[in-house]
Amino acid sequence: MTRMLITNIPKWLSSWLSYLIGDPTEDFERRDLRFGTKFPDKLQVLKVYFYFRNVMKKGPRESASSCIRKLVEVWSKEAPNVALREHRKCVLSLEKLVDELKNLEKSKNRQTKTQASNETSFVQGLTTTYDIAKSQPTVLIDKKSKPAHECFPNYSSDSSSSSNISCCAGSTSSDSGDEPCPPPIKKRAILTTSLAAALDRALISDRKATAVIQSSVSPIESSLGVNMTLSRSSIRRLRVTSREGIAANVKKNFKPTVGLTVHWDGKKVRDYHGDELLDRLPILVSGHGVSKLLSAPALKHGTGLAQATAVHSNLLEWNVAEKTVAMCTDTEAANTGKFMGAVKQLETLLDRELLYFACRHHVFEIPLEAVVTKSLGTFSSPEVPLFKQFKNDWKNFDKTRYVVGTADSSVRRSLSDKDRTVQFLLNQLQEFQPRDDYRELAELLLLFAGEVPEDGAKFRRPGSISRTRWMMYAIYALKIFLFRTQFTLTPEQKKGIEQICLYAFNVHAVHWFTAPAATMAPRMDLLFIRKLETIVQARSKLSDVAGVALLKFQNHMWYLSEHMVSLSFFDPEVTVAEKREMVVALRNASSKENVRRRLPKSVTKQSTLANFVSHKSLFFFDQYGINRSFLEKDPSTWEEDEDFMRGMETSKHILVVNDIAERGVKLVTSYINTLTKSEEGFQNLLQ
Repeated sequence: MTRMLITNIPKWLSSWLSYLIGDPTEDFERRDLRFGTKFPDKLQVLKVYFYFRNVMKKGPRESASSCIRKLVEVWSKEAPNVALREHRKCVLSLEKLVDELKNLEKSKNRQTKTQASNETSFVQGLTTTYDIAKSQPTVLIDKKSKPAHECFPNYSSDSSSSSNISCCAGSTSSDSGDEPCPPPIKKRAILTTSLAAALDRALISDRKATAVIQSSVSPIESSLGVNMTLSRSSIRRLRVTSREGIAANVKKNFKPTVGLTVHWDGKKVRDYHGDELLDRLPILVSGHGVSKLLSAPALKHGTGLAQATAVHSNLLEWNVAEKTVAMCTDTEAANTGKFMGAVKQLETLLDRELLYFACRHHVFEIPLEAVVTKSLGTFSSPEVPLFKQFKNDWKNFDKTRYVVGTADSSVRRSLSDKDRTVQFLLNQLQEFQPRDDYRELAELLLLFAGEVPEDGAKFRRPGSISRTRWMMYAIYALKIFLFRTQFTLTPEQKKGIEQICLYAFNVHAVHWFTAPAATMAPRMDLLFIRKLETIVQARSKLSDVAGVALLKFQNHMWYLSEHMVSLSFFDPEVTVAEKREMVVALRNASSKENVRRRLPKSVTKQSTLANFVSHKSLFFFDQYGINRSFLEKDPSTWEEDEDFMRGMETSKHILVVNDIAERGVKLVTSYINTLTKSEEGFQNLLQ
């Protein structure tokens, strides 16, 4: 089709159209050149666009679409093997060019350098080819066809996106198109899997990671003479891909061969948009040499059934349901409810019975809570006012002017078995403590008893006083008593603080620090009851608080049940005589009673471990696959039996505290709403 100049248009429209581009034309200008065929430039494309827009009276989008269709016909004829961009993207690109022209036209009457410069730049750009080729067209060219620079040697473009065509084609003023295309630049793997994981662990966002990596590779660019261009989007995609790959490999390779204990603990956190509080439930499994976070699903409701369903689903997904032999959780009602608790519901879903290890740290915090409430009274606020005031005044104290507890004669008279407890605490400071507040508790107890730790007297700033961690209340009470000369207390408050400190030293300390030892659990619980009953009967200043602690603990004697008492068979501190009594009780136990009890009927000061043994105690051995043939031998020879030693090794590595789930909670709160806003991405991030 030959070029047609449109002349029958209104004068005012002709004046407007003549601005920068001239009169519209119905078709692109076609010229035969000596060195090939020239593609339409931007000026010609705009002229055809305004023909459809102002002469044919079509809408903006329809005009752009019609113009692009004509342009595609030219490209398809002159370069049939070149892949073209999508029609929609070409239309949007043309509309953007038209908008640029209209913006210049609005300010054409301005006599400024900026306006003149913008017009000059725009007019110069109109002489370049209007490029609608894909960014890498040579990939799609038929192998039998000629190279791109031979197909259209005079093609040139200012578009940075036309990579292969624009980089190898010659210009209209040169015959350099005969030169071969340079080889493609090889991609360099800058972001490795280990680097991506390190960035995630450090909570570095994609934008900051891009800046860090760019700064890191700058010396390499200088030494190699290369230019490594990075983008945040590329970094983000690579990190997402890395997380997906790591998570898939972890799940594929996780094949434990030992009996597992499943742990879970809930925490309310904001959703990704910050609009709603959801229950996050970190779910983990542990065993001999195994400690693994499975996931932390979000629950709309933290009911026992919802938790059990989530745990069951994850056990099946990770293919460890058959290996799960026990559960470990806090003893709140949502977990331990007789009918609708998560423990009961999970057994129903698995259609089999499991061992239940109540978190022993949580068990011993319950009596401590009763002691604090008895000593200081009830309080409705989330924080104890006395502790809050002490925390606010901490900056005013002279930390070198503390006063040990034994400076008071009443404290000296009330400390029981001081030397043994002090030595026990000193030994604990030599061992690894999983939390800093555990070490702080031991140090404060030593100072209260008049002993100075090896590292000297050091005091940490008072921390959280959340009711979820009643151990912190013991730490606050000890600090208040050590600084009682600098902090004002009423006589009633001083008495209450002193009772908490004495209870923490005389009763709580040894049981708290030995709580993680699974084989010691039944014996230590029985000792705890005997100790409290002795204090109650002595009618000392601790009798009242010991009484309330005893009442609370009687509802949490989980490790004196028929199942859990079997741990004592492997306790080296249980005497041979006691183990003989347990074996006799096991042999004489009736198998007629089928009632299942997670808690013992009753416990008194005269009770022994043998009183809690029944035929159901064998369930522990069956769950962990422990050969119980050693029970046929005398306990004095058990340590020479291989089956007994294997059973002891298994029992020693059972986690009976839920600290692992608390660390899962910490992980969730640290990473939620940070590096990703998708649920799948968050679960991959946790791996």
